Amino acid sequence: MGNEINIPTIDVNIRVKAQQVIKDDQSSCTGELPVRRWKVELCMLNEKDEEVVLDIVSACIFYLHPTFKEPVRKFRQPPFMLEEEGWGEFDMDIVCHFIENVGKFTIKHLLSFEHNAIGIDYAIKVPCHTPLIREYLSKNFELPDATFDKEQEKTISQAQLKSWINLIPKLDEDSVTEIVQLILRHPAVQAEVNKRERHDDFVMGLYQLPNELLQTIGDYILHGNEQDDL
Repeated sequence: MGNEINIPTIDVNIRVKAQQVIKDDQSSCTGELPVRRWKVELCMLNEKDEEVVLDIVSACIFYLHPTFKEPVRKFRQPPFMLEEEGWGEFDMDIVCHFIENVGKFTIKHLLSFEHNAIGIDYAIKVPCHTPLIREYLSKNFELPDATFDKEQEKTISQAQLKSWINLIPKLDEDSVTEIVQLILRHPAVQAEVNKRERHDDFVMGLYQLPNELLQTIGDYILHGNEQDDL
């Protein structure tokens, strides 16, 4: 496995759909721009370019122009749809968080009144290494295998991993901190962290850690418990 941790991803298109209409109940004054009702909604495109529910996202935050009374709007379930009214076009950031806390992505979208209705597609990469997000993605996409280290499968069983994990709550705070540092100091983990933006969130499964790192963690957990028993 070397000094790399491969988090499998797939390419997905997110569609931002916008609709707008000029309000009827307003006076027409020379030199004033008409006020419009508008809405913006997000969906996902499957492999056939069909619109499907954006169920791989747990929350979307819309950052509007600061002149709005509430310029930050958060939605926690699909459909991620924002409805508002105003006269001006502006750029908005839409920050979307994946389910299972595997990361987030940002769409920079221009709210334009050039068309009454329009859909604009944005290409993103979606991590597909955790169970729930794989389950949701598999309904609409062919997924790459969640690769395992074959040598790791031979030497460290799921039962061993589970037994080590069950011992962690029995360790003191310093020991738990040391385990975290063992993981963060490993070159493979550092290399993966360095690929990310500073404030990006992502999740690694235990099975993705190098075999020798898992063995070191297991030895430390067992050694710590042996010391406690002396």
